[in-house]
Order: sequence, then structure tokens, then C-alpha cells
Amino acid sequence: MKHNLNREEIAKLPELDVAIVILRQGEDFLLQYRAEDNGATGLIGGFGGMIEDEKDGGVGLRAIVRETSEEVGVGENQETARPLELSEHEFFRQGMVHVVSDRDGEAVFINGEIFEAWLEKGLPVVALKSVLRRMRQGDLQKAKAKGELTPATEDALERYYGI
Repeated sequence: MKHNLNREEIAKLPELDVAIVILRQGEDFLLQYRAEDNGATGLIGGFGGMIEDEKDGGVGLRAIVRETSEEVGVGENQETARPLELSEHEFFRQGMVHVVSDRDGEAVFINGEIFEAWLEKGLPVVALKSVLRRMRQGDLQKAKAKGELTPATEDALERYYGI
């Protein structure tokens, strides 16, 4: 969803603090297609979600560890996969993105803390709540050109990976 808002309109938007991970496995970027979601439905994005004070103490690294174990699994399919358990030391903070996106059909301002994590080559990975999209740089460039990426993921890929 593209928004054409001026600065004053953006300043009035509700803000969401989120943590997003770009998973890497060899040359592949492992992302998710959000078929049904309360935000970014029908788009491809990184795994992650809200930074919650009560669960994460307001800390992005804690949020991404929790979100990754909730959204990413190891196994042949969603039904038999076990949660992917990564420690805080396996996530590398890339930086921040600040974008306008949508949640429940309404415009919101996203403060996204971006992380990267590398997975062992050959590890069978599945998305537990969405559809896994295994993409290479060329695939990401095509998805970006077609407007298929979430705003936060698109900004992160451009800013931190030159895509």
C-alpha cells in the first residue's frame, strides 16, 4: 500500500515499533509471503513483529528472538516443524528503517529495527504462520520493481544490501 502523505500527516500517524530479521542461507534471502496478516497482507517481508514492553522489555533484540521462534521452523513442513531457536548472539543488528506502512487497512508509521541472521546451509526451514519465500538478489529486485515487498523490508534491503 503506497501512501502520499506530507510531513504533517505522517507526524499524526500512530507509531509502531517493530523488529525485523532478514534471514540468510547461502546466497538466499529467506522471507515470508504474508497471505493473511493484520498488516502487509499480500506482500513479501522479513520475519518479525511488534516490540512488546511486557514480553520484550521494549528491546528489539529480545523481540526478534521471540518472533523468529514463533514464525520460523525447522523441518520438512509446517505441521512437523519445530521452532527455530536462535540465541541473541546469532542476530546482527543492521540499523533502523522509518517508513509509512499499513495495519488493519490504516496508515501507520513504522520504526523498524533490522537484524540479520545466517542459517546453516541445508537446514530445512519453513515459515510457521505464512509462506516461505526463498529469494536471490535478482528475485528481490524483480519483487521490488513490482511493488511486492513490504515498505520496511524494501527500505532495509535497499539501505543495508544495496537491492
